[in-house]
Amino acid sequence: MSEIFSTYDEGESFFPDAYASERWCEREKSRLFKKKWLMVGREEDVRNDGDFFCLDVLAESIFITNSDNNIRAFYNVCPHRGMKLREGHGNSASVVCPFHGWVFSNNGEIFSHPGVRDGEEGFDNCLLGLKKVHCEVTGGFVWINFSQDPGSLKDQIGSLEEDVLTPFDTGGLTCYKVEESFLQANWKLYLEVGMENLHIPFVHRGSIGKQSLSRLKTSGEWQCLEMEDAETASLPRNIKAGLRNIESLDRKVTRFCLVYPNLFIVATIDSVWWAQTWPVSPETCVVKFGFCVPKSSFERDDFDEIIKPYECHWSQVISEDEAIIQRHQKGVKKASSVFYTRYEKEVEKFHGWLRSAFVEP
Repeated sequence: MSEIFSTYDEGESFFPDAYASERWCEREKSRLFKKKWLMVGREEDVRNDGDFFCLDVLAESIFITNSDNNIRAFYNVCPHRGMKLREGHGNSASVVCPFHGWVFSNNGEIFSHPGVRDGEEGFDNCLLGLKKVHCEVTGGFVWINFSQDPGSLKDQIGSLEEDVLTPFDTGGLTCYKVEESFLQANWKLYLEVGMENLHIPFVHRGSIGKQSLSRLKTSGEWQCLEMEDAETASLPRNIKAGLRNIESLDRKVTRFCLVYPNLFIVATIDSVWWAQTWPVSPETCVVKFGFCVPKSSFERDDFDEIIKPYECHWSQVISEDEAIIQRHQKGVKKASSVFYTRYEKEVEKFHGWLRSAFVEP
């Protein structure tokens, strides 16, 4: 990949292959997604002992589970014949293979193996139990890493915890709703559109309107734009807020964050919502959205009414972005050259990180 980058100026965006090439997409999966820490869900999804949820991404099937108040991740396949073990989400005291009835504990150890005796040829490998995936929890989010020897999650996210996760109390919020969209667009386009202000007066004329943004200095593999404002960014200006403000927040500020490689977070005074893009093919992706609110607001009897204008706003903004990036996909793969203006420095910064992540020492 380094030989491709060497033919392009640092001031240029990626050339069309970055959004349409199968080779490029496979390199992204192997060099970014299989090596970096990835957010895959919320701690509250596995709050109780035995809770689990499954995830199929990047041609891998995994499940996250709570075992004795420890959250773990495993490949969702039986070590015997490769049967998929679990589907969806639920609660179970053990993991039972639907093919041959072998039973594993929620910490991955094998309990029983009907029909096969200890010491039989090839069985020693099965005694190792389920294959683990590196897993950590911070800020109420569950993170995994497919690498055999991953770097530190703390080093990767750097100041994200002190600048966003802690002040906006993301671990104490309730993620009351999760949605998914399948888009005919490269996975990078959704993240790019979230980090530039130039499109807002045209794409979001009736939903967001004018914003005054500044760059927040960060450490680690993420970037952030912030907006000083006493109003929530989760509603249009003319709608009165109904959610309670996040109590831990000591400043009236909204932060728009791109956490590399594929997580976009909007943290505002009364809510936090996130979007995560997963590549499916060079020109298709899945975007998973989560919407988090203060627990005190979620538990109110009138929550269903309070949240309606928020949901309407989120839906409109998301729909506008989805429409524009799918149209963008049709054009960018045929572009001969593209460039950044000073209003798109965050996109340029994202591309710079991609370059540095691709070019191995």
